Amino acid sequence: MASGQQWQDGWAWDNTPSSTLLTESDIQFHTLLDSSHLTDLGDIFAFTNDSSVFPARQPVVPPLIDTGSHASGTFDVSVDAAGLCHADAEFLRSQGCFDLPPPAILKQIMRQYFRMVHPNLPIVMENSFWVRWDGDTFDLAHQSLLVLRAMLFAASCYVDNSTLASLGFNGQRQARNFYYRQAKLAFDFGIEMDPVANAQACLLLSYMSPSLSRLQINVGWLIHAHRFAKLAGADSFHRRIEDDRPTAVLLKRIWWGVLFRDRILSFGFRRSLQVHLEDDSVWLNDNSVLNAGDFESELGQSPIYDTETQLKNIEVLSALCRLISRLLGPLKLLYQYNMLDGRLQPASIDLPATITAIKAHLVSLRIWHDDTIEKFPFPVSLDDVHETLCIYVNMLFIYHASIKFALHMHLILIHDSLPGSHALLQIEDSHRELQIANTDLGRRFQEMVQLRVMKDLPITAIPFLAPPLILQAINVTASRGLRTESNEARHLDIFTRTLKSQQGRYDGSEFLIDVLNNVISYAQQNEDLTTSMNTWRKSSSGDDGPSNRDHNSDDSRQNPVRRLDWNTMVRKQPKLLLRLMFHLDYALRTWGVPQEKHFPPSLRRSPPGN
Repeated sequence: MASGQQWQDGWAWDNTPSSTLLTESDIQFHTLLDSSHLTDLGDIFAFTNDSSVFPARQPVVPPLIDTGSHASGTFDVSVDAAGLCHADAEFLRSQGCFDLPPPAILKQIMRQYFRMVHPNLPIVMENSFWVRWDGDTFDLAHQSLLVLRAMLFAASCYVDNSTLASLGFNGQRQARNFYYRQAKLAFDFGIEMDPVANAQACLLLSYMSPSLSRLQINVGWLIHAHRFAKLAGADSFHRRIEDDRPTAVLLKRIWWGVLFRDRILSFGFRRSLQVHLEDDSVWLNDNSVLNAGDFESELGQSPIYDTETQLKNIEVLSALCRLISRLLGPLKLLYQYNMLDGRLQPASIDLPATITAIKAHLVSLRIWHDDTIEKFPFPVSLDDVHETLCIYVNMLFIYHASIKFALHMHLILIHDSLPGSHALLQIEDSHRELQIANTDLGRRFQEMVQLRVMKDLPITAIPFLAPPLILQAINVTASRGLRTESNEARHLDIFTRTLKSQQGRYDGSEFLIDVLNNVISYAQQNEDLTTSMNTWRKSSSGDDGPSNRDHNSDDSRQNPVRRLDWNTMVRKQPKLLLRLMFHLDYALRTWGVPQEKHFPPSLRRSPPGN
């Protein structure tokens, strides 16, 4: 890579401090994200055992797999693996694939699975699982070993370190990687013949997101899950309702799991969809969402949640289904092309139709939001709900705010690139909606920080930290010398600590840290951006639109120069912000650094001398 385009460390822009001005609208807007009541972030994030933020990145070396050190507390199980030859079976046994943790510890880990994984991906029948337990004794008969291995993997990041230490692990990441390897070996050697069990396991393994891989392992598992789910008939579950309702309900839940993972992976990593539905598909109809009837056998049977909390969890799932069904159109529009330079192709072919479609998507999302916010008002914690509900309700609105942000950024790209769009768009509406979406993202993450649930943040949240974190880094630079500087820095600290807190749990968090460090490095070395950040002045007309300020204020008389915060940047110099967001999209999509040829033509820099 060329100089300045390496993955490198370093966080904030190192600009010379200078006084800046902030508009009344900016001040009013940022009071919505006042974080002064979060008095001790170090205490809130104490579970990380490290209060430093974004340290120099260390090479990630997968833990050596010593089956002896992790098998001392395990018990061996017999497995019926039809078609598995003796040599393969012995190899899998030597790798500990037929071992499980001691029953009492296995039960603890499975409680964490049903506490944190099951409410958001209900692809295992909880009541059927717990009836296999008699105290601390577990009967593996009729339980898929592959699914159980995948459940261990998915749950390990929620298990406390003392429990993991008793199994020989030095933390959640090592346990997670170890259980992933065992589950993958079991899958690769074909120990499971049932397509339903294979679909369940592959969906859980799609949560794997290693830092040092461009192979899109999670998408690979999703493709497997989709294939097995179709083999099982999950996409047409209704055909079995009359003859075998329990199986039909499980298949319905599995198919929604496929749709959940496909849409969230596509959105989080800017990738094209793997599961395509026809416009008239029943899965896009609100009548097909998961509801209490699909969990009838589980209600009142959970050792983790009481019935009232179970019903609330199901309401969240229903809202997620309705949101997921509304993401199909936006994700096809935004990410159907693998490369960034194709983003404008639909608008270039039919501009009015593209803008009409985006507006229709935004209306549909607003209807979803207005309906859902009535059921789950903000802040979620006012209702004294279970912490799991707090996490997943906030995640609902994080997904909503993120897709809304992406659609309005796309409208700004169209407006900036295609002059014919000016008569079709009120671009000020997009400026305002971007601000609203970013604020909602901030307050959602802030509530989870305040309630100290970051230790249980799901891996799906990590990519959605990136846009608000970058925008907040811009604002920190723009606020230097202002009375709001400490509050802006505190907001940034919340985002960075949130991301840093996940390093001990997920490999993928380091990947995103690499991405963000690279985007910031790019910004530092982008002369257009740094010049604008440092020396931007109001236009000669004095008309700043929403950012016009009181010319008689003391700050205005003393400091005629202001820096370009992100709200002003998107109005005055949208190309700068668009390039930053496209840089982020490319990095998330490819784990690489974009060259000029990767940007849409309208965002490319002119060659020197032109």
